[in-house]
Amino acid sequence: TMGRITIFSLATCPHCKKAKGLFATKDWEYADINLSDYPEKRSDMITAADRTTVPQIFFNEKHLGGAAEIEALDNRGQLDELYAEMLRQPDPTDPRLEPPAYTPRPQPIALKAEAEQFNIGDKEYTYDELMAIFLRPKAEGGVDIDNRTHYFKKYPKCFVGSQFTDYLMQTFHIRNRKEAVQVGQQLCMSQLFHHVVHEHGFEDDNLFYRFQVHEEKAPLNMSKIWKGSSINEPMVALRGLKKQLGAVVSKHTDTDGMVDYIAVSKDPDYQEFHAATSELQSFSLSSMPIPVRKAFCINMYNMLVIHGYTQLGVPKGTIQILSFFGNLCYRVGDLDYTANEIENGVLRGNKNPPTAPFNYFKTSDPRFQTTIPGGDHRIHFALNCGAKSCPPVKDYTAEAVDEELRISGQAFCEQDTNLHVDLANRKLYLSKILSWYGSDFGDSDEEIARTLLQYCRGEKAEQ
Repeated sequence: TMGRITIFSLATCPHCKKAKGLFATKDWEYADINLSDYPEKRSDMITAADRTTVPQIFFNEKHLGGAAEIEALDNRGQLDELYAEMLRQPDPTDPRLEPPAYTPRPQPIALKAEAEQFNIGDKEYTYDELMAIFLRPKAEGGVDIDNRTHYFKKYPKCFVGSQFTDYLMQTFHIRNRKEAVQVGQQLCMSQLFHHVVHEHGFEDDNLFYRFQVHEEKAPLNMSKIWKGSSINEPMVALRGLKKQLGAVVSKHTDTDGMVDYIAVSKDPDYQEFHAATSELQSFSLSSMPIPVRKAFCINMYNMLVIHGYTQLGVPKGTIQILSFFGNLCYRVGDLDYTANEIENGVLRGNKNPPTAPFNYFKTSDPRFQTTIPGGDHRIHFALNCGAKSCPPVKDYTAEAVDEELRISGQAFCEQDTNLHVDLANRKLYLSKILSWYGSDFGDSDEEIARTLLQYCRGEKAEQ
C-alpha cells in the first residue's frame, strides 16, 4: 500500500479522540497503536517522536506532533497537502511505527460480586430488582419517599416505618403484618436502608428511614454497603473500575474531546460502575506496601475526580472548586478520604496544602498510618491531565510506578504551558501547580530548577 498514518494513543485520552475524530471526518484511515493495550510500545513512541505525551501522529515516517499541531496544520490548510504527499510514498519501514501483530498481554479480570438475593413473598429478587421497584415514582408503585419533619428538624428523602410495612404487604402480596415486618428487618439488616439517625432497627412505627442510595453526605462509593471481605486484589479491582468508568465517559465524549457528564450520569453502564465502587470499602490502605499504596492512590484519585464530575457536576469558580475537592470522598476500609486528603494526606506525606495552614492527619488519626513517608513530588505530574495532551500513562502499576512517574514527569515538563525557559531574560516560567507546590520540589528557586531539570530532555535540558 501507499502511505500510512500512525497514531500512538491511549484508550481514554480525549486529545487522542479529537485527533482521530478529525481524520474520521476526512475519511482517512490510520493505524492505531494503543498504549493502554501495548504499554511496551511506549519506548518506541518516545524514541520515534522524541515526545512523551499522547497522541503522537506520523504521516509515514514524518512526525507531525500531537492533537494541537494537527489542528493547527488543518486550520492553515496544510494537512491535506501533507496527506496527499504521504499517499505518493510507500508505507513506513521504521519498526517502531509497526502496529503490534499479536494480541495484547492479558490483564487479570476483576471478578464481580455475586448479586445478593432477597426472598419476599414467594419470589426471589436481586438488589437491583428491588431498588428498581422501591425507587419508582410513588404514583407508579414506588415507596413514599419525601422530606419529613420531626420536632422542627427536617429529614430529607425518607419514608415512615409503619407505611413501609403497609407498602410491603400490598406490593409483594404478603399475607400478614408480622411477616412484612420481618421482611423490613431483613432489608434493614442488609443495609438497603437505615434509621435516619441510626438509633433503631426496622420497626412498624412512626420512625423515619432512608435508603442508603439517598445518603447525600455519604462518600461516593457508599450507595451500597459492601458485605464481607474483598473478592479482588486492590489493584485489579481498581483497574476494572477505572476501565468501566473510562468506557462510559469515552462513549459520551465528542470529537472535540468534550465530555457530556449529564449523559454519562444517566447511562445504565455508569449506574453499574457507581454501585460497583462499593468494593473499595473492602480494602485497607495501611496494609498495602508503599509502591502499591502509591499507585493505588494515584489511580483512585483520578477516578474519584471523574466520578465526582458525573455524580455532582463540574465545579465552576474558586469557591466551588475548593469545596468540591474538600468534600468529594471515598470510603476505603472503614476510613473516609477526600480528594484533598488522598493528595496531601497520603501522597504528599501529610504536608499542608497551599490552601490551608495545617497538616491533614493528626498523629492520633488512624489515617496517619496510611501516609507515604516523605511524600513524592512526582505525583503532581500524575494527578492532573494536561490541557493539550495527556501523560502516556493512565494506569499506574505497583511494579513499575517509579518508571511510570518518571515518564509522566518528562511528559509534563515537555509542555511549555508547564515549564518554559526564557533564555534572553534568564527566567524560568512554571505552571500554577509547580508554583503552588514548589516546596515539594525544593527549598529555593535554584533547588526547584535542579529537581525539574532531571525531567527535561533535549534542548530544554541544555537551556
